[in-house]
Amino acid sequence: MIEMTGKYRSFSISDFWRNLIPLLLIGGMIIAFGIMRPSYLSVGNILNLLTEFSMVGLVSIGMAIVISAGHVDLSVGHIAGIAAVISSLLMVNYGFSEVLSILLGIAIGVIFGILNGLLVAFLGVSSFIASLGTMFILIGIRYWITGGATIMCLPHDFTKLGKMPLPLLFLGVVALFATLLMDFSPMGRKLYMIGDNITATELCGVRIRKYTFLIFVLSAIFSTFAGEILAARQGLANVDIGDRFMMEAFIGAYLGRIMFGDRKVVIGAILGSALLVFLIGGLTILGVDPSWLNFIKGTVFLGALISGLMRR
Repeated sequence: MIEMTGKYRSFSISDFWRNLIPLLLIGGMIIAFGIMRPSYLSVGNILNLLTEFSMVGLVSIGMAIVISAGHVDLSVGHIAGIAAVISSLLMVNYGFSEVLSILLGIAIGVIFGILNGLLVAFLGVSSFIASLGTMFILIGIRYWITGGATIMCLPHDFTKLGKMPLPLLFLGVVALFATLLMDFSPMGRKLYMIGDNITATELCGVRIRKYTFLIFVLSAIFSTFAGEILAARQGLANVDIGDRFMMEAFIGAYLGRIMFGDRKVVIGAILGSALLVFLIGGLTILGVDPSWLNFIKGTVFLGALISGLMRR
């Protein structure tokens, strides 16, 4: 075993294998699906899976940060959706430029992250209740501004945002930022402390309200990025765009916690998202009925949740 003191944590061979196992699992799964259905390894399918992974990874990182502080955010998928719908409406119906439309869509999404943060951090509302309320508000707003119709014919320059390698690049930048934040900054250490024991952390003088507010804003920002990429990838924005991200973000974040524990939440969320995306992609290409996919996602999520509770 290699021991380091001070600001460096100890590292052992067991740590190495624990970190390597998720990569081996994902690699083995890809090879297995490739053997059963060679088209799984086609360039087109791999690019589609990487794009999907990029979007799910973005939302999962935000969810993992929120969970690390002992909260949940049920509105992530709907915040992604409102950003996509607002941007698409501005481009198609009002002739706004792509850049301005994207920025305004992200800004609207972040406003709802701010709302979540204010409700939880400063009004003491449960994060479950606050984000559930925000979720229902966003559903109503999207139906109101679209009339339930799909926004079609998004500009070609905007759709480039959904083509590789840009989605993967967005994920890489966000992952680097989030890793520096959670693993190498005072804020990350304080968020872990809040999640471990909020009372003791408050007695230490940590400004819990400030950090609680910030995590919901960060979660909203990452979710809006995923929403914009999804709209660009599809070339349209339907009224329920992004809704599926909520379940997928939970699964990615919790799978990461099983693989890496309560620390390393960013790399955990990334690998958890990869595991989910490549699994669902493989089952889809094998011809599994779409109605079973949500059942499988739910089963994976419950399994991850139960495993985490048993480990605790």
